[in-house]
Amino acid sequence: MRRTILILITTVLIATGCGTPYTPAQQRAFALYTAATAADLITTRQGLQQGCREMNPFLGDYPSDRELIAFKGIMTGVLWGLGEIFPASREQIWSWAAIVSGGAAIWNTTQY
Repeated sequence: MRRTILILITTVLIATGCGTPYTPAQQRAFALYTAATAADLITTRQGLQQGCREMNPFLGDYPSDRELIAFKGIMTGVLWGLGEIFPASREQIWSWAAIVSGGAAIWNTTQY
């Protein structure tokens, strides 16, 4: 699992280095999103190992680690693309995504 999270973070960092430079506030929001996404992945995996089922309708009840990582990677790519289309809104995009991912991680911990 550590390896898959490292791959996700590396992919995200490479992808975000390809566009317009981020402001310090956008960088902080992105870092928060990355941490929240990692927490969501870890807590989702822990829940699945303890018999819980995934509630995300795009993933099915019992997604594999690969499916979880792929989904988060795709979502990160979509958010990155939105940030490139609307650079002035990057901070809000990453912040809201961090709230959603962080909320999911917190919810996950209440389920097992």
